[in-house]
Amino acid sequence: MIPVALLLLLAARWPEASSLPNVDEFHNQVLRRFSDGRGFGMSRIIMWPTLGQHFRAPMGAKVDFKPENPREAEIIGRWSEDGWQTGLYVFGASVSAEPASALLHRALKGPGVLNEETPRAELPKWADVYPIAAEAMKRFEAGATSHTAQLNGWTLHARPVTATKESCAQCHKSETGISVGDTLGGVVYMYRR
Repeated sequence: MIPVALLLLLAARWPEASSLPNVDEFHNQVLRRFSDGRGFGMSRIIMWPTLGQHFRAPMGAKVDFKPENPREAEIIGRWSEDGWQTGLYVFGASVSAEPASALLHRALKGPGVLNEETPRAELPKWADVYPIAAEAMKRFEAGATSHTAQLNGWTLHARPVTATKESCAQCHKSETGISVGDTLGGVVYMYRR
């Protein structure tokens, strides 16, 4: 028989667990952005250009993501209403081959703020996320479809980005001989409440 105190504790925690952000739902929208042929890398997700450099948000910017369809707006709106702080990093295949000390902008970019409730200064730092992204990339190359970690009160969920068409493979071919279906990198989604 389960003690009443344990049942009350489980019941009190149930709503929080059931309202966790649906990362895969948002990742599907991000994958759509990656496959539509515009821009490069993180510039496909955030509002600011990042080509050839590390990401730096403009002074005073509260968010870096602008929903471009009703589905994206609904997801971000729901996360905001539920009190979630959210951000992301984008990483490339080189994250698992190069040390963080190399400071390669193509290995890891971010953090980007997804909603106004997120204090930019409190997002996990680049150097702390790097080994998590590197581990995720290794797992993706071995066939995994996700990687999760905890970091200073944040939950990090990494999801892969693959070459979905020949044009993706052609742009990345000079790096490591990429073919359609190969993992190009990934996105680390971060959230806390």
